[in-house]
Amino acid sequence: MPTQTVKSSARAARADQRRQQILNAALGCFRREGFHGASMDQISKAAGMSVGHIYHYFENKEAIIAAIVERDVAELEADFEKIRASADVAAAMVQHAAGVIARGDHASDGGFRLEMLAEATRSPRIAAILQDAHREIGRMVVDTMRHANPGLSEAEAQTKFELLGALFAGLDIAMVRSPGLDRARLSADLLKTIQHVLGETKS
Repeated sequence: MPTQTVKSSARAARADQRRQQILNAALGCFRREGFHGASMDQISKAAGMSVGHIYHYFENKEAIIAAIVERDVAELEADFEKIRASADVAAAMVQHAAGVIARGDHASDGGFRLEMLAEATRSPRIAAILQDAHREIGRMVVDTMRHANPGLSEAEAQTKFELLGALFAGLDIAMVRSPGLDRARLSADLLKTIQHVLGETKS
């Protein structure tokens, strides 16, 4: 491999590492302080770099949110590629949902997601970011459902996706309104509901 190509690859790798460093630091700040409460100065301190360095990669906090959402969607896409390759796609989807619940993703990030939804009602930029992500996630979920059951219409699969999305969004609300909720029992009942919704996706 030419020396210049090696150097370019190394620079690209370092730049990506710095971007991820910023995103992780920003996400921690957003969780603690909220979107408006977290300043670029706080993010820079958490990331261990200057504010000017951060602006080299992201023009503002909205751009950071867009990158965080884009990263989440990319990770989900990788998960669904594995799901589509499974022998029992519906069962793999349920297993994936169980993993999300078991990891406590909704417990740790629920407040952040709810704040982003509230911000979307005031910020067209944030609204566009979330709507684009929702459409992309919907595409991969609908495609996966129809891969499992070609007889399932796109409209039927889309309705199932929206229902599943509402269930997971409801988890965020439940964790805020009822912090003492029995999560194990809730998770068990939620998985039964998911299995029911996905039951007809089996071929």
